[in-house]
Amino acid sequence: MKRKVHSSLGLAMVLIIAGLRPAAVMAQRQVTSPDLMGWPRTVNIAPDKALDRAEAALLAAGLQLNDRTAITHGGFNRDSTVISYCRGVNGQTMVDVLVATNPGHAADLLRLGEFLARYMEIGQKPNGALDLNTFDGVWFTDFGEMHLTQQGNQVSGTYDYDGGKLTGTVTDSVLRFQWTQTGGKGSGRFLLAADGKSFNGYWYRGADPALADQVWKGTRSMIKGTQTTLRTDKDVYAANENVVVEFANLPGNAQDWLTIVGTNTPPETEGQFFYTGGKKSGLLTFKGLPVGDYEVRAFYNWPAGGHTIQVRIAFRVR
Repeated sequence: MKRKVHSSLGLAMVLIIAGLRPAAVMAQRQVTSPDLMGWPRTVNIAPDKALDRAEAALLAAGLQLNDRTAITHGGFNRDSTVISYCRGVNGQTMVDVLVATNPGHAADLLRLGEFLARYMEIGQKPNGALDLNTFDGVWFTDFGEMHLTQQGNQVSGTYDYDGGKLTGTVTDSVLRFQWTQTGGKGSGRFLLAADGKSFNGYWYRGADPALADQVWKGTRSMIKGTQTTLRTDKDVYAANENVVVEFANLPGNAQDWLTIVGTNTPPETEGQFFYTGGKKSGLLTFKGLPVGDYEVRAFYNWPAGGHTIQVRIAFRVR
């Protein structure tokens, strides 16, 4: 998949054409550029139906529609502008949802982008796009995968290490909790990052989180649903910058494996690779690469699964 990369000037022109309100554009000239973020997806839908799905997603999000082009469909509201690129590549439909918001609306950008990208993936209004303002969700942490549920300011959940469980209360983006696991119990606290994608925290074998001195960090899973999926943490990397890949909903074989290779290379091509060790979801960090076009490929159950590519996602190094 080759994604569009816009220069700052070119992107600004696209946003103005796409429908960012004139008053908002004027305000940005006086203050700063809009906040931008992209959500790349490989979706299981015929390319000629992708723009219809994009339109349905835009309407479900309450946006006013812009006219379609051959490969894009966009919309806008008072604070945000959206452009969805939908293209068929090698028998798959590639979608890039690009959202721009006026400065000061970063939370709206995240919620809107996740909602639209998820709608494009599943073809209907999601039961709930990722809420990055809460601890609710799946996390990859120092003590294994953690699943948290937040209702109001109350949080409960489990984590992999020694059958761990925790319960706690959130105040001003800080979760103060009690944990229990085989052979131990204690307390701790997590501080949610401003973008909602990670937390920094501590744990303590005692009752007072203020005394905690053992680090406990986590990174949020950005994938929802049951479809086997890959996701890179960026669309475009600098040369030799580490590439972080999230995988989700693999079968769980010990020798399911991921590799990074150049685009348009044969399925038998192997580059850097990791076995998943039986994990169905997780994060892997690959070493940085030279300038070029690449893709992550997932394979099942080596050697029985051979070199049959199960899912792939492309990215660039520039």
